[in-house]
Amino acid sequence: MHSSCSPRDCDRKKYCVLSLQTVLAARELRWKNKKLLAESLAQKFPGHRLALAFCTLRMPASLRISNLYKEIVVQLRDVLAGALMDGAIQILDYGQEEYEDGPSAWLASDCDERILKRMAIAIEEGHALGSLVDIDVTDAKARLISRRDMGYAPRKCLVCDDEAAVCSAGQRHSLSEIEAHIEAIISDSMGQEAWDSHDGHKERD
Repeated sequence: MHSSCSPRDCDRKKYCVLSLQTVLAARELRWKNKKLLAESLAQKFPGHRLALAFCTLRMPASLRISNLYKEIVVQLRDVLAGALMDGAIQILDYGQEEYEDGPSAWLASDCDERILKRMAIAIEEGHALGSLVDIDVTDAKARLISRRDMGYAPRKCLVCDDEAAVCSAGQRHSLSEIEAHIEAIISDSMGQEAWDSHDGHKERD
């Protein structure tokens, strides 16, 4: 439960406001859990080349905690799983978690972490909903493999063509502007009629 709102509020246009302390605490907990998960899976699957992918929502925290969008992380995690299976790469384990600042879905695969990162970037850049998620990849010791490590450019903002980090740091776009772009991306991916009939979307109007 988010301390500043009710579950119903989280599905309305009335945005849930999370404190900076809550967001930072959730980020720290998520990082600790990544390390614990990597250690646990390394013990569970000895002899395997372990690489992990963590899918989270790429939007402000006040939108990440809405039930409207949390299914996207599972959907995109499953897209990555499908790509791995198509490449005959074994999926060792998978799961999902809820944090105070939003959901996370993960999988562990038996492959080189750089291969997994390339596949994750392909989904971020090529899937219709890819711009709405971050897919972080780590090795068996929970060391992050960055886009820069792979020679890729920084990701662009959801609203404009500038770097996402620059717009986020400068708070260039309003929450309503960002949400409008998110909803446009979703409606384009699933069809306007299907999105308009989405139960959560109707409740918010």
